[in-house]
Amino acid sequence: PTDYDIHLTPSTTNTTPGGSFSVNVDHDSGALQISGVGASLTFDPTRVQVTGLTRGADWVAAVTDGNAAIIGYPAAANLATFIASANAAGKIPNISASFTDGAASFTGTHTLYAVTFTAGTCGSSSLALPIGAVAVAPSDPGTIYVGTGEPVVAPGLRAPEAFVPGNGLYLSTDG
Repeated sequence: PTDYDIHLTPSTTNTTPGGSFSVNVDHDSGALQISGVGASLTFDPTRVQVTGLTRGADWVAAVTDGNAAIIGYPAAANLATFIASANAAGKIPNISASFTDGAASFTGTHTLYAVTFTAGTCGSSSLALPIGAVAVAPSDPGTIYVGTGEPVVAPGLRAPEAFVPGNGLYLSTDG
């Protein structure tokens, strides 16, 4: 990608019922320096179930160094409850990470978190990084803005910090 991008790696995979597979929620900023990222992930819980969740190694190293924070990722003691809730809802809620020192940043591709799923039934299923907001311009109903960020609900955060950068802002001028 030449612009900032959040994507799943691998983008497709095949498995059998009862088989497991993993996907990374990756962010790629190319040469652009970013200081934070976040994403939620939706899935069909009748087809697949989350069985594991791990933080991306580069973000873990930044947290260990005292330069970053990861918000929304469950403590080890709460991981089973978090996974059960995600499976019931069909959504891993927003997990975000940001540098806290005001100076550090990442460029290139890094993994925010990885998810392991187990396939439950035959058929296909989609995983999605959801849209954060859709707005129609009051001056022109044919102008539509689609934002891919998502609000963060976490203690201690306030605007403008209380959002997650997405895959960009899309504009349609023909409805």
